[in-house]
Amino acid sequence: MLITRGLSRLLSLLVLLCSSVGEAATPQVLIFGGGWGPDGTQASIEAHVEALAEVLKTANPEVLFAGPDARARSVQVSSKTEDEVGNLLGLVFGEAAGIGVEYRAQRVTAGGPATEAALLEAITKRADRPEGLIVFGVGHGQLVGEVDRQQSALALWGSREALSLGRLAEALSAQRWRGPLALVLGQCHSGGFINLAFGQARRGPRLAQPARCVLAAVPEDRPASGCTSDVDDASARAFIALVAEAFARPEAADFDRDQAVSLSEAFTYARVHDQTVNVPVRSSEAYLRYAGTRPKRFPVRRALLAMANPEERAVLESLVPKFEVAEVRGQFERLIDERNRRSEQLEALLGSSDDARAKLQELLFERWPELTSRLHAVSRRLLSEDAKELRAFLLGRPELAALEQARRAEAEQELELERIERETARLERWLRAADNVMYERELNKNPTHKRRLAALKACEAQSPLRRPRP
Repeated sequence: MLITRGLSRLLSLLVLLCSSVGEAATPQVLIFGGGWGPDGTQASIEAHVEALAEVLKTANPEVLFAGPDARARSVQVSSKTEDEVGNLLGLVFGEAAGIGVEYRAQRVTAGGPATEAALLEAITKRADRPEGLIVFGVGHGQLVGEVDRQQSALALWGSREALSLGRLAEALSAQRWRGPLALVLGQCHSGGFINLAFGQARRGPRLAQPARCVLAAVPEDRPASGCTSDVDDASARAFIALVAEAFARPEAADFDRDQAVSLSEAFTYARVHDQTVNVPVRSSEAYLRYAGTRPKRFPVRRALLAMANPEERAVLESLVPKFEVAEVRGQFERLIDERNRRSEQLEALLGSSDDARAKLQELLFERWPELTSRLHAVSRRLLSEDAKELRAFLLGRPELAALEQARRAEAEQELELERIERETARLERWLRAADNVMYERELNKNPTHKRRLAALKACEAQSPLRRPRP
């Protein structure tokens, strides 16, 4: 009887092993998206969640989105009609946010809200799954804490405080994990989360076991593009949108030609195709810079390309087709100088518009002191409907003309500054790729660092879609 049971178990194990030959375990997938409330849940965020859910549907992802009431008007969209009065009053009072938008119910099908409690539960309940977990996050991020000790945080629905890197690290550490954990984050300041690879909120000598890795839209100290109430806005096609696009276009994103698009390849697809100010970063690159030595000399372009892996080569060949490293670095530094100069000019222009706005408000408050309180009965009457009295008072005044002129000058400077920042981001992505090649070449000379880097790269090489059998 014991022999029979033993043989039965052995046969079951052999069947399991044979069935998995040539096919790695597919990680579970979780997608969350939304802001702190309706005014932070722009239509592009919903569109990115929908795109991920659709392209990864064979992975049966769990989706968390917005608030607990799916029927509530929780998604911000651009208004179909222009609000001339709202634009005028927004200009005069310096309150342009929220004008020209509408709200509707969500269209994405979700299994629950994107609250902090729901997200942490959805992540940690999978700690005992050996196949691991991939988490895609879409929304807003911020920096929290003291000025000299700030850390990245995720804005989640209804939370008074954003979910900080430290709190997430603590929640993960409270569980015993059996499989790898990968996070792909498109939020502002999301780059700070790459330190989760070290099992804590800061970089250290040891990596988490099993491996954790984060692929983020931008470094810790920067805002990200991609959140807009107008889904047709060019800025909506940013990091997360391109990650979803990569899984839908394996012929363009499968850089190593293994018939599957990994997280790392989707990340690289975004590096190549993002036309915004985003500069994506990831945990393996953080380890290269933590454990490695900054490259001092670079080979000629041809030799650099020969040393690069398929992903880094794709970035180097696509973003800057012909120049050498020194030339690209020179262009980058000149653009940084130009950006700083333009920023100073914009600051001066902002001062001019503030002065013009203050003069105009002074006249308004002199005429209607009640406007100092927007909830006053007189204020409510003046600001209601088409605000005819206010419009009649404002239109034709030289102070309004001065404010409009100052705002036009600001807008022109902002457009030029954005162009420079997009070009700077493109060159920075290229330079980071060149640095990666040289960092890795030197780091691989140390067996310990090489092994740790390989573990992080294996985490980033996971695919949310089942790989085909060979």
